[in-house]
Amino acid sequence: MKDRIIHFEEAPSNETCKTFNTLLQSIAEDGNGGFEGFAEVGHDENESPSFPLHALPPIARQMTEEITKAALVPDSLAAVNVLGILSASIGGGLLIDSGGDRTTSANLFLLGIAESGTGKGRAYSMASKAFHELETEEIRHHEDETLPSIKKDLRLIEKDFKKLEKSLEKDGDANNREQVGRDLQDLEKRKAELEKQLASESGYSVADITKEKLAITLESQAGQALASLSPEGRGVIDVLMGKYGKGKDSDEDLYLSAYSRESVKVSRVSRPPVNLNNPCLAVLWLIQPDKARKLTESEAVTESGLLPRFLICDSKAEAMDEPEEPYSPSGETLEGWAELIGELLETFRSNGDSPAIVAADAEARRALVRFTNESKARTRKGGDLQDVAPFAVRWGENAWRLALVLHAATHGPNAPKIALEADTARRAVEVVRWFTKEQLAILAPERSNRHRSRFLRLHAVLSDHQGERTLRNLENSNGFPKEEVQALAKEYPHRIEIETKKPEGGGRPSEVVKLKVSNR
Repeated sequence: MKDRIIHFEEAPSNETCKTFNTLLQSIAEDGNGGFEGFAEVGHDENESPSFPLHALPPIARQMTEEITKAALVPDSLAAVNVLGILSASIGGGLLIDSGGDRTTSANLFLLGIAESGTGKGRAYSMASKAFHELETEEIRHHEDETLPSIKKDLRLIEKDFKKLEKSLEKDGDANNREQVGRDLQDLEKRKAELEKQLASESGYSVADITKEKLAITLESQAGQALASLSPEGRGVIDVLMGKYGKGKDSDEDLYLSAYSRESVKVSRVSRPPVNLNNPCLAVLWLIQPDKARKLTESEAVTESGLLPRFLICDSKAEAMDEPEEPYSPSGETLEGWAELIGELLETFRSNGDSPAIVAADAEARRALVRFTNESKARTRKGGDLQDVAPFAVRWGENAWRLALVLHAATHGPNAPKIALEADTARRAVEVVRWFTKEQLAILAPERSNRHRSRFLRLHAVLSDHQGERTLRNLENSNGFPKEEVQALAKEYPHRIEIETKKPEGGGRPSEVVKLKVSNR
């Protein structure tokens, strides 16, 4: 098929590029336009493209733009905060039918990277203001009404304990003693439940919290849903990585389960374990580049599957000069945003024990399934993402989650009554594609280090065998799959080469990997 080239009479504007790229994406995914693939216009391959703001629902896009102007931050940093607060507000009360007997939740794991002093705190505050104001009301209600009631009930239980224990001492009737024993057991259960409520944190979100406290708090929430929010995530990551734990164990297992809403039991010293049936955790952490590097270099958080679950972006934010006339955000946008957050909290998060389920129309499902399969295909043998498979295989799932978030932001309380549309699904895919480019750029140094380490190991093996070895022997005896050796040969063509060699006495030819003469 011949290439199709579209010419512009003059350099297109950024907005034109965005609109045109959205059209191309739609054509490519529909599969009816004769495009086998496409390249984005208006971007240099070495540049990090702007966040696709046009893919966000109107109020989310408007809020992102207001944050960008008022906090003097890149649109990517503003967008990460907006998406994180939307996800936190939905909680576990809205799911989407993602095929078969599967449902997918709207809880995202988001990680935004920015240097200190570049406005990330201001960006977070603007995005989360409405959320935290409503959370403060919830905390005040908890402290003024719920806690006093719990403490009163505990005092009454203590009195009942004493009465029953005295009757147990005096009563000689075996049947009565058995009944008293059952009553005491019921009181113990009720006391344990109240103590859990007393120990849990109120509100909709947490930050620096141990696994044990997080489990207790999740258990007491509607739909066992919480948000882990931090505009300075250094501390929360330290806790996650086991700062306050005994030994070298980290808290990743609970975060993994709470991402996928899988049941988990959290054991506690000298106390009964906490059993969570459908924990649902949304995460929004903003961290500095040095902490991000430590995370990407940590084999533990990658191999556990925690880091691959995150949508990550490096905002590359810089400290900007303050304008002489401060920008005043649009009151209409702020009010619209606050109204949406309140509706999501009230309609979905508060009803997490009975989640509503959104259907997806056929075209929306096809768009998301194509993207999922495309991402997985690139992780198989010979694929360009085989070495970062734990990350790429999560892209499709995150697209489903993000599609649900965008759907809720578009339709608010009416989201369960309307099927997910193809346009929303495609927009979600576009945003996730943007995040994948960010993720791969952040992983690039570590990927390069791993490739170099493997090349040096391959070089040593070849040197030990007079400078050459068959692909078959490298795979069977030295642990180098054929696809990896071929990839290394492309990456280091001046160091090694692959030749097809025929045996002198005849027979089946073999593929031989050789060190180039100058490198022997």
